[in-house]
Amino acid sequence: MRRIVCAWALAVSVMLLISAVLMPSPALAQSGNVLDETPAAPQPVTNPIKGLNKDPEPAFQAAIADSVLKRTRKEYNPIGLEVGGITGDITDLGRGQLLESFLLFPKVDFELEFNDNVFAEERGKVADFIGSVKPQLELVSDWDNHKFFIKAKGEFRKHLFEGAEDSFTYGLSTGGTVQVTEFETVGITLSFDRKTQARGEPDAGQFGVEPTVFRDFKAQVDWKYQRDKFLWNPKLAITYSDFDDVEDGQGGVIDKDENDRLKGELSLRLGYEAWKGTTVFVEPSIGFVRHDQTLANNGFKRDFQTAALAAGITYDLTAVSYLEAGLGMRFSRFDDASRDNLFRVEPSLDLVWNPHDSWTFKAGYSRSIESTNDVNAVALTRDELTAGAELEIMYNLLASNTTSWRRDDSIGGNNTDHTISNTAEIKWLMNEYSQMRGFWEFSTLRSDTATKEFNRNRLGVVLTVHY
Repeated sequence: MRRIVCAWALAVSVMLLISAVLMPSPALAQSGNVLDETPAAPQPVTNPIKGLNKDPEPAFQAAIADSVLKRTRKEYNPIGLEVGGITGDITDLGRGQLLESFLLFPKVDFELEFNDNVFAEERGKVADFIGSVKPQLELVSDWDNHKFFIKAKGEFRKHLFEGAEDSFTYGLSTGGTVQVTEFETVGITLSFDRKTQARGEPDAGQFGVEPTVFRDFKAQVDWKYQRDKFLWNPKLAITYSDFDDVEDGQGGVIDKDENDRLKGELSLRLGYEAWKGTTVFVEPSIGFVRHDQTLANNGFKRDFQTAALAAGITYDLTAVSYLEAGLGMRFSRFDDASRDNLFRVEPSLDLVWNPHDSWTFKAGYSRSIESTNDVNAVALTRDELTAGAELEIMYNLLASNTTSWRRDDSIGGNNTDHTISNTAEIKWLMNEYSQMRGFWEFSTLRSDTATKEFNRNRLGVVLTVHY
């Protein structure tokens, strides 16, 4: 405990020193306009890209958006850079008219963390300090109707003692939303991410001497039509995961290629507003998982297909309460002949309650079937329950606590894992350029496989600088 307290004091001291250096003086604070030049008077011809007038009516504020941590605080929101102002006048485009319809949002996180169990082991725990830098750059259109974005991000993690655990991850995503009509929109997102698999994940299987590196290629389509009382919302997601082999520390290599897989999900929600703010819906869905290697190294097939039908109700009448509850049945068929087909009831719950301007309470429950990186199992069924609270101590000082429980039952591996975690955070909105967040996370894993069990504490502080 003394090491944890000392680590926390050191982390806070370092971040406060960084923030003092990076925080701009009041004399340099902006009024909210990126350019100091006086804006030109409106022209009689409407700009086909941005439009002349915006809808004066504010968008409907759902309870989710009005929760303490998600609520918009304009004084602390990123300002963004007008791309047209960066590039200057471009005669061919009419004084950079097209580029002036885009905003650029740079952001970087500086994080210092103390982890008392880096390798997620029950015995022989190894503690370490971890520093990370997370840059992000997002280009977003400023159009009235449609939207286009490009986002690039990265993370550099450096361990003070355990250098083999250092990692570098990055990602790139692009997409947008087309407003077909006043009642219909189509959104498309394409993304690529280079990730590392976290130590202690219950479905990870055998680890090497370094974190497993994998790449996700993902495409998503979201088509939504809502008019009067009727809702139509099909969604499609395709993900391909590519894993790198890792050294086993004994001169050999652990084959991770058997985890390379393609995953597809398609759902269609049909809803009807039975009462004001209350929608009843049915949602059929199908999904599949296909591995590059038909047979895993241990000789059985890991591909499967699922189909489900759910029905439920969504309540979102005011900014106070949001509730979505559903109940469905899922059928799963496994390619491996030794695995029986699975019928499973799948309830779901998503609750957000804002009883006061300064309080938010959340709760959720989900049940699903997932692919796994543990080659000793075909797949796993997952139950997850979360509960949390958010508090606005002051307008620019926010706190939250989230507790979650997860149960993973392997199909074919005859193993059950229980993961419990609690995360407490406090967030300080320093000014429109910077924020600071402190966190403490405790997690524990209990399993039928004793070698997977562990307890872990993570304490850290994060300084965010954005524009």
